[in-house]
Amino acid sequence: MFETLIEGRAIKPNERLHFLGKYVAGDAKEAVDGFLLLESEDAYQRAKEMLAIRFGDPYAVAAAYRQKIESWSTISPTMDTD
Repeated sequence: MFETLIEGRAIKPNERLHFLGKYVAGDAKEAVDGFLLLESEDAYQRAKEMLAIRFGDPYAVAAAYRQKIESWSTISPTMDTD
């Protein structure tokens, strides 16, 4: 979807990188932030490649979701006293 909204328009690569940095969070944001300091034309493409390498593996994504779910607190069933 990001590619459709941002890459599909005639937006300069440095502006694309800005949008990419704006719409990611957590570890992905930290990865992209390093590229925001670069003033090269290919910084956006390099940032996308880094995201694909670090976060594009479906097993890594599934493991991260599983870890997040397992860290949630347990919800106890409630007993009606009526």
